[in-house]
Amino acid sequence: MLRHAGLALEGYRAAGHPAGQAKALNSIGWSLSRLGRHREAVEHCRGALDIQLGLGDRDGAADTLDSLGHAHHRLRDHDRARDCYRRAAEVFRETGNRPEEGITLDHLGDVEADAGDLDAARDAWHRAARLLDRVDPAGRVDAVRAKLDRLDRESATGRRD
Repeated sequence: MLRHAGLALEGYRAAGHPAGQAKALNSIGWSLSRLGRHREAVEHCRGALDIQLGLGDRDGAADTLDSLGHAHHRLRDHDRARDCYRRAAEVFRETGNRPEEGITLDHLGDVEADAGDLDAARDAWHRAARLLDRVDPAGRVDAVRAKLDRLDRESATGRRD
């Protein structure tokens, strides 16, 4: 995917197509983060976000904020990850993209749990589960409910697995 996104970026640059460039930059950033190259991912995603904000591409910006949240989370920069995920969820909500809002809230819950704020994690996962229960045909809600169940068990026993 990384190679294809790089080729797409070259093509979009040659064609002078900024929206395509932003999409390709985000795709490169996402791919880099999935490969563990999080700092490089942040730079590509920031470039994408700058273009998207300049174009008024709110959906694209929300996708890129989600990618940035992923990279910052993996870098253990919980504050930046939270900010990115919160901003992405807000835009997805405003644009009516409920499935992506739910997925992003699930990611936010992961960050909150890793940062040790279990109440905030529980809140994010409950919000995600409510949304995904209604709008997610892929069945992601089961994974979110499993996180909530695990958190409840850990709270009852006083320890985290």
